[in-house]
Amino acid sequence: AELEATVAAAVERASAAVRDVARSPQGAAPFADADREALFAALAESLRGRADALFALAPNGELVAWAGRHQGPLPEVLRSGRPALAFAEGPLFDYLYVVREGAGGARVAAAVLLEADPALADRAPPSIASSVEARTGARPRFRAGPGPPGAAWRLGSNGEDVVHAILDVDRPATW
Repeated sequence: AELEATVAAAVERASAAVRDVARSPQGAAPFADADREALFAALAESLRGRADALFALAPNGELVAWAGRHQGPLPEVLRSGRPALAFAEGPLFDYLYVVREGAGGARVAAAVLLEADPALADRAPPSIASSVEARTGARPRFRAGPGPPGAAWRLGSNGEDVVHAILDVDRPATW
């Protein structure tokens, strides 16, 4: 229940941030045509702690502006696809992306850090996994797709599971 509530709250905050940008004057035109300085400012204003980072992508997938902190490249699915939710598992950082289409096929994406490698605990920003572990003693591990039947949690979009979590078996589960 703790994991589900924590991720649901993070997705809601990220959704509000992308919605704000998409509804802003800067979101009223394809981002490639936008005043870049105003677009950077709109992203920073909309971010306000609601996600780890926000990105404005032109209809062709080009990154036009961003705000916040993000480790690693943006996943190709954000540049070429039109997902509402996407998950990217990296070697050190795993992100959930909440995406909203804007004017003329442009997209706004918010990144939520689900998990950072525990070896980086003293240098990485807070993640969903570290937050849940601090409150429950159980560390979720996030992976793409539906996962095994006993997965602790799943998140889907358009009828497909995008990401699931399993519990670290070396730690007690106090869900």
